[in-house]
Amino acid sequence: MGIPVYFKEITEQYPNIIIEIEKHEKQTTHLFFDFNGLIHPCVHKVLNNLLEIQEKNQKRIKITNEKLEEMFLTSIKSYLFTIINKINPTKLVYISIDGVAPRAKMIQQRKRRYRSVQEKQKIREIRKNLNKLPKIEWDTNAITPGTKFMEKLSKYLHDIDFKKEYNKDCTVIISDSNEPGEGEHKILQYLKHNFKNEQNEQNQYLIYGLDADLIMLSMASKLTNIYLLRESVHFGKINQNNLLLLNIDKLSEYLYESMINKIGIPQITKEMIIQDYICLCFMIGNDFIPNLPGVTIHNGGIDLLVNLYINLVIKRKECLVFDGSLNLGFLKDLFIN
Repeated sequence: MGIPVYFKEITEQYPNIIIEIEKHEKQTTHLFFDFNGLIHPCVHKVLNNLLEIQEKNQKRIKITNEKLEEMFLTSIKSYLFTIINKINPTKLVYISIDGVAPRAKMIQQRKRRYRSVQEKQKIREIRKNLNKLPKIEWDTNAITPGTKFMEKLSKYLHDIDFKKEYNKDCTVIISDSNEPGEGEHKILQYLKHNFKNEQNEQNQYLIYGLDADLIMLSMASKLTNIYLLRESVHFGKINQNNLLLLNIDKLSEYLYESMINKIGIPQITKEMIIQDYICLCFMIGNDFIPNLPGVTIHNGGIDLLVNLYINLVIKRKECLVFDGSLNLGFLKDLFIN
């Protein structure tokens, strides 16, 4: 889930970091998929299409779980190749599916799933009271490592003949749900291990994913030429026909300039500021830690934390993160203020 509504906040503040895929003239060499961000919309699209057919015909559709899951797999494959063919990567396609998550995220997942069960029950009651046909339901908790559906999806992806389907000499790597770690973490680990010391301006890395954590991880990677690929969202609905790119290099530069101009201390480097900014944003909350009480993006939480941070850097002449560890004295002052 990442940082709630962060993508919307940051793109409104810095609109130039977003470009439509058709206007991106550079050739993509490496395309990475944080694949859970593709699985969920495809599953919901199939369910919504069936609901529309059902309501149009005013007749309940009876469908087996097996047939339903076959439709999911077909939809997932179709959209996967829609993106691949639109991007045309020349060197690598890397598909990364969430494996077993760290314990901290499991706690968050448990809360979300309990809430999801309650919400579905309420929707059933409302549809029944309105004399509407019941929705075709499928337990999305099956999109979890170790389930039969994820094993079926893994086998399905491994069985795809990518050379035949894509018709280009491009390496394909599939890190399925049997490999531990979240999808975005596996992607960034791969990038860091394989391209850490590489300064090849010809390489263009596109990462498909909807999670705001990807923005933070990409900035923290210290790699250049990284773009995040995602669909545009209008009124909470994903538009799969309109792909957008977020330029990580530009975002890092804008954030650095907006803060260093106020700080005015030459010894404070861009790397220091970006590390500190990421740490501040995680105080708003993410998949592993709850947010500070009363501090959210909706009530200007990021601006509040950034302004407090700038004043403390000027006062203390040091940063929040030092040599990979938190500066506890700085953090204490931040909380007190």
